[in-house]
Amino acid sequence: MRIGLNLLAARPAAGGVWNYVERLLEALAGARLPHDFVAFVTDQSAPLVPHESAFRTIKVPLAGHGRLGSIVAENTILPRLARAHRLDCLHWFAYTCGMVNAVPALVSVPDARQSPFLRIGAARRLWYDRMMRKTARRARILLPMSRYTGRELVEVYGVEEARVKILLPILDSGFRVRPEDEIARLREAHGLPARFWLYVAQFYDHKNHLRLLEAYGRLRRARSDAWPLVLRGDESPGTGPIRDRISRLGLERSVILLRRLPRNDMPVLYSGAAAVVFPSLFEGGGLPVIEAMACGCPLLASRIPAVQEYAGDAARYVNALDIGELCDGMSALQDELNASGRRPEAGVIRARAFRPEAVVEQLASVYASLN
Repeated sequence: MRIGLNLLAARPAAGGVWNYVERLLEALAGARLPHDFVAFVTDQSAPLVPHESAFRTIKVPLAGHGRLGSIVAENTILPRLARAHRLDCLHWFAYTCGMVNAVPALVSVPDARQSPFLRIGAARRLWYDRMMRKTARRARILLPMSRYTGRELVEVYGVEEARVKILLPILDSGFRVRPEDEIARLREAHGLPARFWLYVAQFYDHKNHLRLLEAYGRLRRARSDAWPLVLRGDESPGTGPIRDRISRLGLERSVILLRRLPRNDMPVLYSGAAAVVFPSLFEGGGLPVIEAMACGCPLLASRIPAVQEYAGDAARYVNALDIGELCDGMSALQDELNASGRRPEAGVIRARAFRPEAVVEQLASVYASLN
């Protein structure tokens, strides 16, 4: 088969979605499937394409900046390119497909609805809902990354269950418990303490950093032995309110803002953390959850459907809208870990379902069904 890959909307700033696409393409290249892939890219997304003979890169000029520019190209240039390259199907990675599809469309759907906690205008939210409804009718196959998102596609957008195929995100082999010498090197390089709480998330509203800081402030006031808190997120407009809240709560000495790390350092960071806290209010899945589990890191997470689906009984859960409950959960988990000193095995075992071999086998089956 000749399979197209629409990467026009992919940008590093997208965080989890970028990581999702990067790992999936790497796994496809490693699997050596009997297919040819034609990737339609911009200058930003070109690095996602593996340097393998089965992958061809076509750069597409955009008529504007941001998502609007890619939408215009997806509905004008891309259909012509799909026909010109005689594609058997086109895999879309930006939640929705085009108004008109020249070839069968498969659409990866990290989450079915815009987070209700995102500060976006009513017009943008309405546009997204309409595009999702059109995609629900026009896409041949939809690929949600969790059963929760799959149910939303069926119940909210009326997609037939036969067209919904769950495709889990891929956890690459680097995410495993790392040796102490690597952890010590990372601690020294970034001035990290021996034990710390870790939260890996971009500074979006629905990631719930401000409530986490309020809960952590209570924890620090209640107990002098509370571990420091490390927030790993990229500098963005959302960083300002985070810094302001840290200052107002007097947490400058106990909260560390950590910039982007090299990819190979992320498993070391998880392995070095005493525990991960994941208080996000809305997720279609939650890549940091499985990353933490694979590295044997204890996990305190939001009691929301997709996160519970991923972590199962390998996490302790709280209502992350309740600052008091979040504080109490952190305190209880710290006490438990201080007493036991053991890393949980349940998460390491559970993370195996997200390894490349299992996920690529699922995707290969979906591609074959369109032949």
